[in-house]
Amino acid sequence: MRFKCWKEIQLFGAGITRSLVVATAAIALSWGSAAPALAAPETQKSAQATISDLEAQGLRPILNKVGNAPIEECTVIAVREGTAVKHSWIQRGPTGNVGNLVRYKTAYVDLMCNR
Repeated sequence: MRFKCWKEIQLFGAGITRSLVVATAAIALSWGSAAPALAAPETQKSAQATISDLEAQGLRPILNKVGNAPIEECTVIAVREGTAVKHSWIQRGPTGNVGNLVRYKTAYVDLMCNR
């Protein structure tokens, strides 16, 4: 690309800068709008109530407990999505297809249990 004068170079550079700013802003907004699959409760529920809610949704909670207080004295710090536990099998015969069955899904519950 050939430019005839300095003014054209400045205008071309301003266009690139403007495009980069718009693209950067779009990326930043898309990152900010991605909500986690499971969020920590907005109102402070007891740890046992949070665990019961997750079980009612069909999830198996895995507890990450910090401290030595009983669970009744724990506060929920975070709830994160876990993985799907699958059962796989291979069908016999000429097709040899592999089947996957999700047995259950997990959720991680972080608890702070200080006395």
